[in-house]
Amino acid sequence: MNAYVVDASVAIKWFIDDDDTKADIDQATQLLITAQRGDALFLQPPHWVSEVAAVLARLTPKTATRSVSAILA
Repeated sequence: MNAYVVDASVAIKWFIDDDDTKADIDQATQLLITAQRGDALFLQPPHWVSEVAAVLARLTPKTATRSVSAILA
């Protein structure tokens, strides 16, 4: 199993589909699918969830809580 450190900008691509997040969205989605299958492990620094949550709250305030809950699940 491979381990990856996923930057917040990659995680944002899982939740926001706009022109600013289009670059490399296919790779980001494939990485998520690989992890969901159990074929990849994500290693993150302690502040990662806070960083992702802050961006989601700013860009998609109506769905940010649900998106962060999905990350933590």
